[in-house]
Amino acid sequence: LGKSSSVNLSSYVSSLTQSSHSAEFYQRAAKLVIYLNRENSELAIKLANAAVLQHPDDAVSYRARGDVWLEVDENQLAQKDLERAIKLDDKNAETYYNYAQALRNQLKYQDALPNLDKAIAIAPLTFRYHDAQGQVLKLLRRDVQAEAAFKKALTLAPPHEHWLPRSHLANFYEQTKALDKA
Repeated sequence: LGKSSSVNLSSYVSSLTQSSHSAEFYQRAAKLVIYLNRENSELAIKLANAAVLQHPDDAVSYRARGDVWLEVDENQLAQKDLERAIKLDDKNAETYYNYAQALRNQLKYQDALPNLDKAIAIAPLTFRYHDAQGQVLKLLRRDVQAEAAFKKALTLAPPHEHWLPRSHLANFYEQTKALDKA
């Protein structure tokens, strides 16, 4: 796929949507198409739509399409699909995290926060969830909680990922005029 031209990729995606595959297959294929080239987002949407058509009662199908909608900044569509995914499977932390991202992107910070809390409750050692929680808390001006969330994310992040929560924590300190900590 990585070496395919957009025409070849389009015909390949069309052949995939005509076949029956698992919802997980479509999810991975849609992510790969987005990863290869954002300009091919319509192909990823075709794959995600095929997943929903072939697996309408599978949370993975809606999660896949919701993820694609997030990638192309269609947050209301992402919100709708991720809500459906949660109704079908309320035990997936990544779905709650992505749902919170869709809400945050729509400036619905109060609604995003409980979904990040649910993601953390399911997967408490995932630093990205704590980092996102810190970002939302910062936007809600809940500074003490935001700082704690960023610090927790930093302690959980693997060494090669420290840059993300460290950057967000430094930005938080800068915005709160705690320049000595930044």
